[in-house]
Amino acid sequence: IKQDERLLFDYYLIKGQANLGMGKYMQAIEDLEEGNRIYNSDTRLLNSLGFCYYKTAQKARAVEVLNASLRLNPQQEDVKKLLEEIEKGSD
Repeated sequence: IKQDERLLFDYYLIKGQANLGMGKYMQAIEDLEEGNRIYNSDTRLLNSLGFCYYKTAQKARAVEVLNASLRLNPQQEDVKKLLEEIEKGSD
């Protein structure tokens, strides 16, 4: 699917989520950021990217991305909990 421009967003999303699942957060960030350049309004991608930022101690970026996801869908309780956890750790 990497060769089909119509599927590039899905390619980077899937690849990024796979790397996240394997704990390869920096590689996941690269893939997810590439996908986000293609389409920046997908909560799955934003949530995965925010989690990767959090796991790599990029808390300000994590908060920014997760808040963007909540603006798209405010009903995400897991994302709200993660944001609370990040903000508690910032004290």
